[in-house]
Amino acid sequence: MTAADRCGNHTHYVLDQNYRFWRNCISKSEKIKVDFILWWDSEICVAAGSDTMLGTPSQVRGASRVGDC
Repeated sequence: MTAADRCGNHTHYVLDQNYRFWRNCISKSEKIKVDFILWWDSEICVAAGSDTMLGTPSQVRGASRVGDC
């Protein structure tokens, strides 16, 4: 990862579609809360150093860190 890489909640354009991701920039797994638009919010664990796809902006409002896994 470089200094230009965004940690946390961000959007990437992949194959002609925007997707929301969570990038974990710390050295251990972290638990995040995913804010879904038309479904119950969910808590998931994201591995250290990973960039995890959460869904499209029409599915996911965003995400926030809630603790360690």
